Amino acid sequence: MSRKSNYPESGLVEWSDNDKIGVRQISAGLLELYESPRPTTNAEVKQRIDDYFRACLSDGGRPGVEGLCLALGISRTTLFNWAHGRACDRERQEIVLRAKQYITAFLEAACMTGKINPVSSIFLLRNWCGYSNEVSFDDMAEAQEKPIVAYEPPAEIIRRRRQELPELPKFD
Repeated sequence: MSRKSNYPESGLVEWSDNDKIGVRQISAGLLELYESPRPTTNAEVKQRIDDYFRACLSDGGRPGVEGLCLALGISRTTLFNWAHGRACDRERQEIVLRAKQYITAFLEAACMTGKINPVSSIFLLRNWCGYSNEVSFDDMAEAQEKPIVAYEPPAEIIRRRRQELPELPKFD
């Protein structure tokens, strides 16, 4: 009596030739990013990010945080620190925040058009983009610190303000 193997690799499906071609294309693009020297100036960082997004556009690849980090030659931790203004100047922080915003906008558009499975969409937007479906009472309290004022006609505002201000001397 033979038993079915329970090793994880026993469940792997053999890749077709088309799958292998796709893997080669993806690997070639990633290897090019991997071999690029790490940018040092803000202008080089911006150019590398632009190059990465243009490569995704031309190759049909999905832009993501890990690919962005590979293109920059940095870790996700470094990207996180730059996005929060740590160990970089304000300009680099803004460059990184715009790049992350681009990735988030791409994911959101892909989710809304059904290009990404809804469960994957929820996972990506929550874990990568900070989305949540919770309402924080603290956030609501901060938003309501400034009371909402009903519309008041301009003539009424002028009348009320004149009563609050002292009379100014008149000059001829």
